[in-house]
Amino acid sequence: MIGDRSPFGYTFSRVFILDKIKRQLGLEYIEKMFYVAAPLKKDTSKFFSGLNMPISSIFGLSETSGPLTYQEFPNIKFSREGPALPGTQIKVFNPDQDGIGEICVKGRNVFMGYLKSEQENYDAFDAQGFFHSGDIGYIEPQGQRLVVTGRLKDIIITAGGENISPDPIEYLLKSACPIISYCVVIGDDKPYLTMLVTLKVKMDERGKATNDLDPNVQSVLFRNYAVSVNTIEQAKTNDAVIDFITSKIKEINKTAQSRVHTVKKFVILDREFTVDNGELTPTLKPKRKVIEKLYRKQ
Repeated sequence: MIGDRSPFGYTFSRVFILDKIKRQLGLEYIEKMFYVAAPLKKDTSKFFSGLNMPISSIFGLSETSGPLTYQEFPNIKFSREGPALPGTQIKVFNPDQDGIGEICVKGRNVFMGYLKSEQENYDAFDAQGFFHSGDIGYIEPQGQRLVVTGRLKDIIITAGGENISPDPIEYLLKSACPIISYCVVIGDDKPYLTMLVTLKVKMDERGKATNDLDPNVQSVLFRNYAVSVNTIEQAKTNDAVIDFITSKIKEINKTAQSRVHTVKKFVILDREFTVDNGELTPTLKPKRKVIEKLYRKQ
């Protein structure tokens, strides 16, 4: 049928342009592309989609023998994990008013339990045999796509009793503000959210973080504000740097689902987070509780 044919313009561009790009990248035999473990930047997703190489997200755990969800090409939706794979059940435990709760899974692909860890197994499985993943999210009514929003252990409970997942807020700011290396939202038992921010810096010959700003950071600041800032100390007191980060925070605040999800204040820290100082895991993920304790007076 004519309606089933690809448009001529698409076919032409695929054969004479897009397929050549794939060959240059060494990806000519790749049929489908996926990402796991961490969010993909929207710009990256758009870039590869524009080259006819859409990248789909997969949600899974070691405890579930790998993938739990899958998005069928070409019906890929950005920042969605997709519906459950056949033979897998997914439910949201104890959802809030927005339908967000702990993601629980069940199926023959789910492991039998942790070896010689009776208490851990008791906590991990409910009476119906669902494994509690520790991740939080919701299931879209249309399409039954799973959306992961953060980790249960990272949930912030404000002084007003609001439950807030900091991961989406931090991800948005890091994506919007190229001079930031890490940002950590603080808000437990507080009337509003604040944020600890570290700037991207140069590494010395041993791979250790210095106090000198990364050349790309200096370039961004000079290009946007015509200011020359070389160190963290200079950046912390520079009005242009403060204004730049403030403007990006205001941008992400506009997308917040409610007023309590907005960031009111931020602090630029004196140095970068490091594994040696205990602020990062070996995979370079921030240790939220450690950071909160270390910088409580900030």
